[in-house]
Amino acid sequence: MIEHTQFCAAVRLNGKLISTPSFDTTKIPDNAVIYLLPLIAGG
Repeated sequence: MIEHTQFCAAVRLNGKLISTPSFDTTKIPDNAVIYLLPLIAGG
């Protein structure tokens, strides 16, 4: 399960993009590489 991601629209897990609806069901393998992709607004 991917936790503490309320500010993220997606994460990259071992090179694969995982979107918010899948955070609760995604299993994270040992030694995984995770990048948090935060929401950014501009104008």
